[in-house]
Amino acid sequence: MVDDAALAASELVTNAIRHSGCQADDVIGFTLVVTDAFVRVEVRDPGASLTGPRLRSEPDEEDGRGLLIVQAIAAAWGVGRHDDRPGRTVWCALRIAWPTSGPPDAAP
Repeated sequence: MVDDAALAASELVTNAIRHSGCQADDVIGFTLVVTDAFVRVEVRDPGASLTGPRLRSEPDEEDGRGLLIVQAIAAAWGVGRHDDRPGRTVWCALRIAWPTSGPPDAAP
């Protein structure tokens, strides 16, 4: 799970830097939310690009497979626009596979 979350975060941050049209002094936001069932990775970019993220149609190409990787490891992914400022948030949710005993108790 940790490896998958790190991979998804890396792909989404890389996409934000490369494809959002942001400048060198812009800030890329990152949020990681963990629940009993999911790990949610969110990356916010301030870019002004008019196009949203899209899945590559040629999966054998050496470049541009980030969202294909995210789609393969995540239970879901999507894009949200910011109403009050330019940019967007791209997110994915990774399902946590607990052993049959379920998640550990919070109390010792």
